[in-house]
Amino acid sequence: MQLRKRTLKEARHSLEGGQPLSAIHLISRALLEDPHNAVYHDMLQKAVAQRNLHKAGRHRPDQEFWVGQSAVLRETTQKLEAFAAYAQAITKLMPKSALKTWAPSSPGLKDGRRR
Repeated sequence: MQLRKRTLKEARHSLEGGQPLSAIHLISRALLEDPHNAVYHDMLQKAVAQRNLHKAGRHRPDQEFWVGQSAVLRETTQKLEAFAAYAQAITKLMPKSALKTWAPSSPGLKDGRRR
């Protein structure tokens, strides 16, 4: 329980500091441990929304995009973007993990040994 509180506190601090990518990575790691935590999912959506606002400031106002769009479409899009950010963060973590990818053995090897 303490880990959840500390993780959420750090994620909120990152968002308040204008660092949504840091919050996304932190929450993504937390979701690996607790994938059904609704608070983590909500925080991830907020981090992605903040990231998108930063991007929108460089390209186009985000408000213009959502004019005329339904609330259901907006919510579904935000959930999809949050999932995509989660998948991207996890993909970056995989090479750092202890998991090794399976690769077929070399044709010159038999049972992992030279012939």
